[in-house]
Amino acid sequence: MSAAAPPYYERGVTSPSFADLCVGDWAGVTGSTSGTTVTATKVWFHLPRISGSVQSVNGDSTAGSCGSAGGTGNFTLGPQQSTS
Repeated sequence: MSAAAPPYYERGVTSPSFADLCVGDWAGVTGSTSGTTVTATKVWFHLPRISGSVQSVNGDSTAGSCGSAGGTGNFTLGPQQSTS
């Protein structure tokens, strides 16, 4: 996943950003695809269409690793989970 500067949505967080996305979180995205890469136009932490456990943020898979406030970067999701 590539998250250049999409809007982020997280319940209970007034101004969520890439800094709130951490390894172990559940996240969902909408965006465009090219091969196995999704370029996110929206990232949310609830009610995802495609979701999975965040496996790495900017290539770092250490538990608790997060993005940076106002930053851009990449993250990897684990297996897709059904929302039904």
